[in-house]
Amino acid sequence: MHVSKALNVKEIYVVAFSYGGIIVLNMIRDIGLEFMNRVKKICFIDSVHDINKHLGDDKMFEHGLEFIARVGTHFRVSNTPTGSILPYRTRDGCSSLSAGSEVHELSPNACRDFVFIEFETEEPILVNNMYYKMMLVGILLTIFILRYSWQHIE
Repeated sequence: MHVSKALNVKEIYVVAFSYGGIIVLNMIRDIGLEFMNRVKKICFIDSVHDINKHLGDDKMFEHGLEFIARVGTHFRVSNTPTGSILPYRTRDGCSSLSAGSEVHELSPNACRDFVFIEFETEEPILVNNMYYKMMLVGILLTIFILRYSWQHIE
């Protein structure tokens, strides 16, 4: 959040790979509305998060649940084509799609095109007849994807 404030960035797009999902939920819990008001979309990629364990149990929990359901998508490892709808899991708190790889370490690369397409769309889109709506942070990979950030850095 410090980086986005310094750059005066109003919209943040988050990619949370593996343990990064837990970090994102901790940010929701600890920073709260300041974080949620700036984050436009979150793509979790084979995240190990569990909303029931990591969002806390206070008033922010309900706000966090609604927020994750609205802006989040979890790309999970699967042997189905990238973007295929997977069964909903309560622990994810959002829709789940196939990352297009059965290997955890390869999943970010397998679904990266879907992540960038999602970041550019306002509404969920249809790809290969599969309805999907696609989800700052990962183990050793902490990535802020800031819309128009390069236009604002001189």
